[in-house]
Amino acid sequence: MDEDIRITIDKNIFYYSPVTKMSHRESKLVIEVKYEKEMRFINNFNYLNYTRYSKYVKGCVQTSYFSPNY
Repeated sequence: MDEDIRITIDKNIFYYSPVTKMSHRESKLVIEVKYEKEMRFINNFNYLNYTRYSKYVKGCVQTSYFSPNY
């Protein structure tokens, strides 16, 4: 069923921490496709990669003094 798939496209994401006063602007376009695990999602765009990604975690990492590769 098509209603079980949700797609969001984010660009120009801006992160700011009031604690560290650091900010970060994401330069990449983020496309999220959410669907039930039981459902098979067919990726017709061969150049898109499946990855786990959290905008919240990315913002916390980019606006803190902790610097892993994320």
